[in-house]
Amino acid sequence: MAEFSLAPSGVGYAFALETPLLTYWTDCWQGKGPLLDIGCGDGTHIRAGLKSGADIIGLDLSDSGFEAIHRSLDVDQKARFQSRVGRLPDNIPFHDESVAGVLCSLVLHFLDHAETIAALWEVHRILEPGGRFVFTCVSDQMAILDGLGLQQQFEDERKSSPLFLSGMVPDFVELLEKQYRRCPASQQDEALATLERYRRDKLSIPLHFFNLNQLIMVLLRLGFSIEYSCMAPADHYPIWKHGPEDEIRIVARKNS
Repeated sequence: MAEFSLAPSGVGYAFALETPLLTYWTDCWQGKGPLLDIGCGDGTHIRAGLKSGADIIGLDLSDSGFEAIHRSLDVDQKARFQSRVGRLPDNIPFHDESVAGVLCSLVLHFLDHAETIAALWEVHRILEPGGRFVFTCVSDQMAILDGLGLQQQFEDERKSSPLFLSGMVPDFVELLEKQYRRCPASQQDEALATLERYRRDKLSIPLHFFNLNQLIMVLLRLGFSIEYSCMAPADHYPIWKHGPEDEIRIVARKNS
């Protein structure tokens, strides 16, 4: 399992690896509207964006991690970086059509159906026409779900209500505990260590396993076009069972 660590804010986990979609975001910079990183965590993507020459705004749930980010920047980078406190979907403090590109890495899966729809509307509102929304989130094909019957449940929910974003699990740690009981002996030590860390960090939280095709359908209806989409491995996820389709990756462009 790849190494992972707590974000400075203490909320969720921040992974050392940059998103593979990073250049889709940084290429949005045209010298006008800034780039926005929603859920910027420890600033991995902020520093990469600043190195590309862009103006960057970092948004996170609290300001506890911003001081460390500022300390890591040189004088020129500090002049091009702003930090804001806010959260999806109801506290996005930006004017309409004021942002050239939005990055949202490993954040949406903490939102339920209504929050997700509202968040997508907010991203659409603040993006300039032609601006990109670049994001990653967990997939409903995640290997940790194997054998628990949830994938069939999610599929039945989609068939019953195609526009309702299915895949919400009320307690991710409880789900892992169910999967732990199915673990082979060779994985139990690693699995138990992961579970204990989640319990210690009080991450018994709802988690949304999204369906790629359903997300695309919703984005199209909200006024985006899709430039790139896939499901991909995510060996950096802090779980002990990984698969080839654990993560959803999407680049959506706001229609002009």
